[in-house]
Amino acid sequence: PGHGGRRRLAGKRGERGAQRRALIGFGPRRAGTASTLTPRSPQPPRPCEAYRAEWELCRSAGHFLHHYYVHGERPACGQWGRDLASCREWEERRSAEAQRSLCESERARVRATQRHPMVWTPRQSPPADWHLPLPRDKDG
Repeated sequence: PGHGGRRRLAGKRGERGAQRRALIGFGPRRAGTASTLTPRSPQPPRPCEAYRAEWELCRSAGHFLHHYYVHGERPACGQWGRDLASCREWEERRSAEAQRSLCESERARVRATQRHPMVWTPRQSPPADWHLPLPRDKDG
């Protein structure tokens, strides 16, 4: 409702979030993903729908506001648009240039995620005293 009939894949946790993560490659691994991609792969590393979903998410008002607040600049969505065009070109015309461009873009994404490891160590359980009341200020 209120989205002009489009299916919204991002922004909420739960089912839609899981659906989006599966579309962009965080779900079960497919043959032909960025790590197993060979120059002669018959299909793109992700479904073209995943590139479309990422491009639309990047261009959304909510993502713009969040990205601007966090980074102080507009999000760069051009690469997602180029990847979507390359994916469609690869699927429709089996273009070698589109395949090369898309594979290089995916490799760059993988390199970028490997360059920035997690800052926080995820904890396995809450602290033992999580349920106790917070200490009161001495001033109040």
